[in-house]
Amino acid sequence: MSKILSLIIGLIAFVILGALIGPSFIDWNSYKGELILQIKKLTGRELTINGDIRVSLLPAPSLSAQDLALTNLEGATFKQMITLKSAELQVALTPLLTGKIKVKTINLVEPVINLERMADGAENWNLHAEQSVETIALAGGDKDSFTLDLGIPLSIALDKINIENATVIYKDTGSGKRERVDKLSASIAAVSLQGPIETKGAAVVRGRPIDFDVRVGQIIHGRTVPIHLRANGAAGETSVQVSGTLVNLKTTPRFKGKLRLETSDLSAARGSIMDLSASPLLAQPLRISADVTANSDAIQMEKLELEFGQMRAAGDLRLDI
Repeated sequence: MSKILSLIIGLIAFVILGALIGPSFIDWNSYKGELILQIKKLTGRELTINGDIRVSLLPAPSLSAQDLALTNLEGATFKQMITLKSAELQVALTPLLTGKIKVKTINLVEPVINLERMADGAENWNLHAEQSVETIALAGGDKDSFTLDLGIPLSIALDKINIENATVIYKDTGSGKRERVDKLSASIAAVSLQGPIETKGAAVVRGRPIDFDVRVGQIIHGRTVPIHLRANGAAGETSVQVSGTLVNLKTTPRFKGKLRLETSDLSAARGSIMDLSASPLLAQPLRISADVTANSDAIQMEKLELEFGQMRAAGDLRLDI
């Protein structure tokens, strides 16, 4: 997936440089076919652009497109994997003069993202570039530097991504499980492509509004990254905080950190999370704090402290998955 990201960033960089050459003299809609072809090579999927492509130089170099769609995996429930009302990319002008691309903002308006695990186990979010395509190569490991096939070294920096009113749908065809997130709006700020990255936003999950913020530290040697997550739901009645470190990212990911969960009504919280009916016996406050170590096989909780109504408990807990 990182290779695909690198390819797409390189394509965007190439378009921006072209825009600087003469945006006033180019009908960018005539290049739709070429852009669609390149996206097909990069992702293996068909891109549709029903609206106009616009490129401008002032007040800052920008590229925008309207009414976009990316086709889904064959046999998936939805014909399109991603649709977008509009997408806009704006870059800083001065860095371009020294061969650097600083993406000031990427604005995505009303994206609809359909994620699906097929009955045969295939996942539609796994995009595959054609074997013959080697548009750019990552140069320098942890550095945000790319090289176009023209031999032009480019440094890539990303300031912010704004997502407005997104919908995310997940479906597991084999198990029948289905989840949906509506009215997702978020602002993602990044110091570099390797982090740190901060995200703040809000969404509606199972009919309940939540707000959240996520902080991801700089990726260390491509293997380790510190993270912090906070989410509040139901006007602050339920809150979850997770902070710690993800290690062994390339092999067997493992999380080690702290968990804190508080809710004023466990019955209501359980209903929103587990899709179960409310129970009067559980309509009491709950607080959990623990040191957590987790991987794909088990969750280990140490120094666990639990308060449920008037009940208190402490100890260690292991859940085998």
